[in-house]
Amino acid sequence: MTRYEVGEYIGCGTAAAFFRLRKYPRIGVKILSKEGDSFLSKGKCKRKLQWELAVGKLLRKSGISVPRYIGVVKVKFPEYFAQTMETRKSQIAIEKDAKNIEMGVQGLSAIIKSLTGKVRWGLLIELVENDVSIISKERLAYYHQREIDKVESLGITVRDSKLARNVLWSSSRRKLYLIDFEFWKLSSELEKQLKKGLWKTFF
Repeated sequence: MTRYEVGEYIGCGTAAAFFRLRKYPRIGVKILSKEGDSFLSKGKCKRKLQWELAVGKLLRKSGISVPRYIGVVKVKFPEYFAQTMETRKSQIAIEKDAKNIEMGVQGLSAIIKSLTGKVRWGLLIELVENDVSIISKERLAYYHQREIDKVESLGITVRDSKLARNVLWSSSRRKLYLIDFEFWKLSSELEKQLKKGLWKTFF
């Protein structure tokens, strides 16, 4: 059994979907998917999430602006989860996401609803307000490049960090956060640190 239940749908991309946790409204959970059409549930998914957790903690410890990564746990999609996808807020999010990943609205909605009643491995992450639409593209690009330069100075090759999808902007904190860095390439030295030292510390 798990004490974590999935609540509101927040959004998704081709590789993962993100939800708010019930009873813990300031924490979100990331669920991995494969090719946008089938959600993973076995050991491979857990290992991928654990790796992203370790990298997230490493980045945060190194002064990179990322949300707080909390842990990898099993989460349950309650029996009434499908009903939550019928709200106007969820439908708007689905329509937007379906367009971004070039999938039909009904198809994406059906995939998300298919999780109802199931238990999946999820990565718990601090929820950060996202006001990216109210900051100018020039300022956003400046803050984004500043953080990317910091990351690359650590010996990390940045992949798939697009302004439109892989950043959050908090107006209250006046801060940009990098997200979705599971495809970034770490230097051999950093990988050794994670595997020999940091990995054991985190898990």
